[in-house]
Amino acid sequence: MESCIKLANLYNVKLDDLVNHSEEETGIGVPPKGKFFFGSVVVGERGKIVIPKEARIVFNINAGDKLLILGDEERGLGIVHQRDLINFVGNMGLAMKDE
Repeated sequence: MESCIKLANLYNVKLDDLVNHSEEETGIGVPPKGKFFFGSVVVGERGKIVIPKEARIVFNINAGDKLLILGDEERGLGIVHQRDLINFVGNMGLAMKDE
């Protein structure tokens, strides 16, 4: 077990992914710690998507939360929880006061 933990740390992956990840099932290699592939979603006629349950749990997204959709024509779309952006901006203000 200790060797597995050391290997997971060495390769910067979660221990569970090191042991249980199946590249054949997911079509991707073992993701680094903190990086996720939650699968794909289908965009409905009105532009709605369903965020997978595992993603909602990992990122603490609940019904009624506000998410920001950001876009860059070269890099794609990003979804950010409004509270995270507010916290980020607040922390930037604190950092600027310290200078």
